[in-house]
This record gives sequence, C-alpha cells and structure tokens, in this order.
Amino acid sequence: MNCNLQGLRNSPYWRKNLDGYIQFNDGYELRDKDVRIIVNEGIKHGFKTVMEIPDDLAKQWLNIKSE
Repeated sequence: MNCNLQGLRNSPYWRKNLDGYIQFNDGYELRDKDVRIIVNEGIKHGFKTVMEIPDDLAKQWLNIKSE
C-alpha cells in the first residue's frame, strides 16, 4: 500500500490501531508501533510516501535484519 506519510499522520486513522497498514515487499506486515516509527522516521528523513522508503532503510529503523 502506498500512502502519503504526512497525510496519514494528520488523518483520523492515526488515532486507531495501524497493525498491518504497511508491509514490506517480502510480505512482512508491521505492527502498530512499527508503522508509527516508519511514518515518523520517513517524515523526518524527507520522504513523502511509504513507497519512497527502501525496505532496507525501514528495517534498519526498526532494527530488523534483512535476509
């Protein structure tokens, strides 16, 4: 799924559980707290959408080892 990071932060969905809202290309679905980390870090690093963030970088933010 692709979405605007700032748009998600400002939407009513931000107040809900975001489990599974973002997943990596390998099918790994993110938990609520991980989605929030990705969105916040993505905005901080100047990304506009989820699709712009490379999986390897997102996994680095989450301390997940790439396979």
